[in-house]
Amino acid sequence: MHARGSVPRGEVRIAYDARGQGPFLLMLMGMGGRAEDFREAFTDRLARRFRVVRVDNRGAGRSSKPAGPYSIELLADDALAVLDWVGAIHAHVLGFSMGGMIAQELALAHPARVDRLVLVSTHEGGTRVLPPTDAAFKALRARGRDARAAVRGRVAAFAAPGWAEQHPDLVDELAGIAMGEPMPMSAFLAQAQAVA
Repeated sequence: MHARGSVPRGEVRIAYDARGQGPFLLMLMGMGGRAEDFREAFTDRLARRFRVVRVDNRGAGRSSKPAGPYSIELLADDALAVLDWVGAIHAHVLGFSMGGMIAQELALAHPARVDRLVLVSTHEGGTRVLPPTDAAFKALRARGRDARAAVRGRVAAFAAPGWAEQHPDLVDELAGIAMGEPMPMSAFLAQAQAVA
């Protein structure tokens, strides 16, 4: 069973999709990413064992894109609202990058709602965290006529060295998703502010 919907949060709606059966697995994407960035093949494999719920964080994908300000706490509250909406008393939570920060906040604020945390390419915050490289900041700010090239540059800056060159079809797929669901700069900056 595959369902798509959105959860009302005041004037904002938080989009999600759900598929599969079994224990709930909430999937939270990183800054600027969309739920669909968790690729279909990956999601479908997980859906063989779990009721997978992918969330478009506030500001991204099919969710509302208010200018902000955002906080990790606010984004965790959005994720909790999705769990409530789909009837998940508790769930495993997978968070990628900023999604991992959201997942940690969700676990701290609502420990009874989180079974297991799967944290990918993320951190706990604080002064010991290394900031992104200059190349990564430059890639994030890249704008221009060729949106596909800008997305390719972001993927190359944040992926393992050489990954983008070895997987051009996947990079093109991610670029297509990003171009199909553009994110306003105001929402991107609000997510960046939440991470900072």
